[in-house]
Amino acid sequence: MDAKNVKQRVRGQTSAPHVWLTMLKALSGIARQLEVDLQRSGVSTTDFRVMEALLHKGPLPVNVIGPKVNLTPGAISVAVDRLEVRGLVGASRRQAR
Repeated sequence: MDAKNVKQRVRGQTSAPHVWLTMLKALSGIARQLEVDLQRSGVSTTDFRVMEALLHKGPLPVNVIGPKVNLTPGAISVAVDRLEVRGLVGASRRQAR
């Protein structure tokens, strides 16, 4: 990094591509850590997305969860069934515990 770039950043003139790349690197790091933590806990990313939606939105029908977590109703049904077996969502109301 040369002196001109340092002076521009100090004055708040960071370029949009630089900000985008910095944010992309941060997101990649967060995603890697999330994947490690999910693998350690034995929860798939699909299961995690379904649980997160149920936690924050409460009990929801499968057709409502899908668009919120970008999954098909079939994938959500399979995930909810897996989560029920593990006791992570309620069997009767399908809500996160």
